[in-house]
Amino acid sequence: MFKVGFAGTAKNTGKTTALMYFLQQAFAGCQRVGLSGIGYDGEDLDHLTGLPKPRVFCPRGTIIATAQRCLARGTASCRLLEVLPVSNALGPICLAEVVNPGLAVIAGPNKRGDLRRTLKAFARGGCELVFVDGAFGRMSPFVEVDGLILATGAARNRALDCLVRETRALDRIFTLPAAVLKGAVEGENTIVIWGQGGGTIRFRETSLLSPELVQEVARAAASAEVISLPGAVPGRLLGKFSRELGEDLAGKTLIVSDPTKLLVLGEYVEAVAALDQIAAFGGRVMVRERIPLLAVTINPFYPREVNNTFCKDFIDGNLLKQALAAVTRVPVINVREGGPAYYLDTARREVVTIDN
Repeated sequence: MFKVGFAGTAKNTGKTTALMYFLQQAFAGCQRVGLSGIGYDGEDLDHLTGLPKPRVFCPRGTIIATAQRCLARGTASCRLLEVLPVSNALGPICLAEVVNPGLAVIAGPNKRGDLRRTLKAFARGGCELVFVDGAFGRMSPFVEVDGLILATGAARNRALDCLVRETRALDRIFTLPAAVLKGAVEGENTIVIWGQGGGTIRFRETSLLSPELVQEVARAAASAEVISLPGAVPGRLLGKFSRELGEDLAGKTLIVSDPTKLLVLGEYVEAVAALDQIAAFGGRVMVRERIPLLAVTINPFYPREVNNTFCKDFIDGNLLKQALAAVTRVPVINVREGGPAYYLDTARREVVTIDN
């Protein structure tokens, strides 16, 4: 079973449109498909702009995992398969099969462990492919998927140079190498420093969230070999950490839990600047768990304000696609142009290559 997460860098970047497009193409390939989400989706209108927002249309045979009370809120008719031992703010989550196609309200698990259990239920249901609808602000559970499709576009920023800079940064973060962990290093859940002579310094904190803590950890890491940072690491503070250590970073390895920990506060451009600085000093940054970036989808649309209301507007889609394709190692696609079967096949090959 292959598991794909979907996230958008902002509202109206086309994430749900991309998800629906891939869902339709997967069914065209006669695959048994599962669908869930991290949190809630399915609103008729965007609350900010008042413009119509796509909802997830589920073909007959789709297996969905959503809050049980949401089954009656869409237009799709569903057959209850199983009530799962997980829940969210809307109540227990169930597995159901779509018997008559229609729109569905997807409100799935929002915790990593709950998503893991839900994915196991999809596997028991015989799904070959599972799509998980998420959001840029709640990506931590995506460590349970095999890869990520990221939606971006003019609604995030109309300035092409900014989108290029952000996409380059995201590509860099999601391609950080995985560390091969052994023994104590693997099991630590707070900040830990391992010295070259085998000594260990442990902190109570999990995340690197204050300048004072940065200074304290940097002082303790002067003669370290491995520094484990399992929690959130904002880009600006990672940069400060790099400057505090300077040339003492030579030969050191920083291990972050997963790529999402470098996205906090939206400081991923700053995080990549810090990664470059660490590399320049002779250090390296690795992750415990990778989330391979499989593709970037683009949307040239943005909501433009006119006389206290919003209307549709667009930037040059071809120019956007060319610019982002030049700074990322994964396919950049406009979902209106077709070809998702190719990209999913490419994604599968990439994951197999990584695992081997």
